[in-house]
Amino acid sequence: MIYKQEPLKKVLRLLCIQCIAADGLKPKILEFYKREIVHSYGYHHLITFERLEKCGLLYMQEKTPKKSYPILRSTLNLVVNNVNEREPNDIAYVHSGYAPLTVRLVSWMTQSLKGLKYVADMVKHLPGPAFNDHQKLSTTQDRLEHSDNHTLVYFLGGCTYAEVSALRFLAQHHPNNATFTIATTKIINGNSLLDTLIEPCSKDTIPDFLT
Repeated sequence: MIYKQEPLKKVLRLLCIQCIAADGLKPKILEFYKREIVHSYGYHHLITFERLEKCGLLYMQEKTPKKSYPILRSTLNLVVNNVNEREPNDIAYVHSGYAPLTVRLVSWMTQSLKGLKYVADMVKHLPGPAFNDHQKLSTTQDRLEHSDNHTLVYFLGGCTYAEVSALRFLAQHHPNNATFTIATTKIINGNSLLDTLIEPCSKDTIPDFLT
């Protein structure tokens, strides 16, 4: 794809997926990708790689991979075969067989206290810090006013339309008749996310000796 000069966003999306699924890329492989992309698309994309690494979308593999993605895929049933998209019975229909990890976590968290503990174990396999905070209701009146099974799901950094659709489907089929309010800083997709990270080629990035 790189040799054929396929669209850079398409190439980078596949690299990021490979990196996350493999718990990082081996140093030689990562350097190979950097070199080939810089040769094919421009040296200014060294800045692009720096941003991708800073965001945790591209990173070097540890000596002993944690195998986080295979664990999450299996335990959270992220990949569902033969999903029926016309009459779906699982949130995986939004990606034709892949369930958004965020919505799977919400599903487990809102079903029972056991599910909440299960999610706490799962987030250990995700990058970045995590914390659990429980808000205590002070009076009986507060408990009565907040007795409905209503959950605010807040996405920091943005969420996709597929995640919104999956949460709506979950609300319609939730065993505890849960309702969800969705809040997010932005609606994004793979391309719009990369648009904020890819360094554009401009005169400011071209050294004087090349002009």
